[in-house]
Amino acid sequence: MHKKLLSVLLAVVMLLSITSTAFAAGTPTVTVTSATAAPGETVTLNVALSNNPGINTFSFGFNYDTTKLNLTDVELISGIPGQFTYSKKAVWLNSNDITTNGNFLALTFDVLDSATAGDARVSVTYNAGDIANYDEEDVNFQIVAGKVTVKAENVYGGEITVGSVVGTPGTTVTIPVSITKNPGINTFSLGFDYDTTKLELTDVTVSEALGGQFTFGKKAVWLNSKDITYTGDILTLTFNILDSAVDGDVTVSATYNTGDISNYDEEDLYFDLVSGKVTVQSEAVYDTRVSLGKVTGRPGETVNVYVSLDKETDVKSMSIYDVTYNSDKVSLTKAEWVVEDSILSDWNQADEAGVITYKENTKINGRVFLLAFTIKEGLEDSVVDIGCSFKVTSQDANKIEKELSVEVVSGTINILNILRGDVNGDGFVDSNDAIHLLYHTLLPERYEINQNGDFDGDGYVNSNDAIHLLYFTLLPERYPLA
Repeated sequence: MHKKLLSVLLAVVMLLSITSTAFAAGTPTVTVTSATAAPGETVTLNVALSNNPGINTFSFGFNYDTTKLNLTDVELISGIPGQFTYSKKAVWLNSNDITTNGNFLALTFDVLDSATAGDARVSVTYNAGDIANYDEEDVNFQIVAGKVTVKAENVYGGEITVGSVVGTPGTTVTIPVSITKNPGINTFSLGFDYDTTKLELTDVTVSEALGGQFTFGKKAVWLNSKDITYTGDILTLTFNILDSAVDGDVTVSATYNTGDISNYDEEDLYFDLVSGKVTVQSEAVYDTRVSLGKVTGRPGETVNVYVSLDKETDVKSMSIYDVTYNSDKVSLTKAEWVVEDSILSDWNQADEAGVITYKENTKINGRVFLLAFTIKEGLEDSVVDIGCSFKVTSQDANKIEKELSVEVVSGTINILNILRGDVNGDGFVDSNDAIHLLYHTLLPERYEINQNGDFDGDGYVNSNDAIHLLYFTLLPERYPLA
C-alpha cells in the first residue's frame, strides 16, 4: 500500500514538474542584460521581452544600486513602433498589440567614481495594470534582473602609439613605438598585429633610454630592475614591405594582455593603444612635401612649430587650413607666413586658415609658415600631434596655374614638466648638461638622466647627442633639440 502511494506521489511530482517546465518555457518574461565596467565609465544594459503574448502598453520603473550607478537615460530601441517617454518611468503606448520579442529598451548608466568593486543589481519594476493589451487586459511578465559588475579600479597610463610611415614594395621601413603618461613600469610584453600578406616584421629593437634586459621572439619583452617613468620612443619596428604588397594603408597595432605591463610591485598597468600604418605606394605620388616641426616645451610656455617645404618647389600660391591639434592641451596664439616677396598674403585667425600668392612662380625651399602654440598650465607629460592641410599651386609653361600634390608630415609638441636638455636636473640647460650626458653614454648606471637623451633625433643616445646639446647651448636656433 505504501509503495503504491509513493508511486502515485512520484507520478504527481513528475507531472507537476513537467507542467511547470512547460509553463516556464512559455512565460512572458522581461529580462535585463548584464555588463562589466570600471568606475567612471558609462555602460548600457538592454531590457528584452520574451514569450510576448501581445501588448500595446507598458510602464516600467527601474530598481538599481544607487551607491554604484546613476541611470542617465532610457531609450526605446530603434524599430519598435508606438509612442515613448521617459521621466521617472519608461512609458510606451502603441495603437495595436505587438508580439515582438527581443530588446525593447536601452538603459544608460554612469558607474560612479566612488563605486566599489562588485555586482550592482538592475531590475525592472511594474504594478498591476502597468502592462496591458489593446483590450485593456492586464498581462503579467516575470522579471529577470541583470547586473553591472564593477571592476576594481585599474592603474592607467597614457598611450602606447605605433607611428606611421610611407614605403614602396620591396623596401624596408622602420616605425617607432612610443609611450606617454608613464606612471612607472619595469616590464612589458608587447605583440604586434599587421597584415602578413603585405608586411614582414624582421626586427624589433629597444630604446637605449630604457636600459634593462630585452628580447624579441614572438613578442617584444623588456624587464628592468626598477620602475622607470620615461616617455618617448621605446621600440623601433623594422618591416620589409613585400614585393606583392598592393598600394594602400596597412594598419600596425601593438597588443597586450592583462598582466603584460606591470611595475616593480607587480601591479598591472593599462595603456590605451593607438595604431599606426604603413602606407604602401608603388611609386612616388607627391609633387612636393610639407613637414611640420617637432618641438618640446613646458606647461605655460609658447613654442614655435614651423611648416616647411622639404624640397625646392616652383610656387605660385600656397594655402594652409584645417590646422589640427589638441585644444585641451595647447592653443594656437599666433600664425604668420615667414617667406618674402609675395604680392598678397593673409592669415584668418577665426578660420585658422592662411593664403599667400606670388606674381609668378617662385622657387621656395625651407620654412614657409609659423604656428605658435601656448601650452596650457597644469598638464602632465604628453605628446600633442600637430597637423594641417596644405595646398600648393604652380604655373606650367603656358602660365596655367595647377595644383600640386602635397605630402603633409605631421609635427609634434612634446610637453615636458622638466626642461628639455636639463639632463642633470639643476633647472638650467648649459655645458654641464652636455658633460653629464657624455658621462651617461659611458656609465649609464652611475650617471642617470631624467629624459630621452636622443637630442639629435637619430634614434640613438651616444656622444653625438652630448655634442649636439653643447651646440644647442651656444646656438639654439641652429641646433634645436629633437
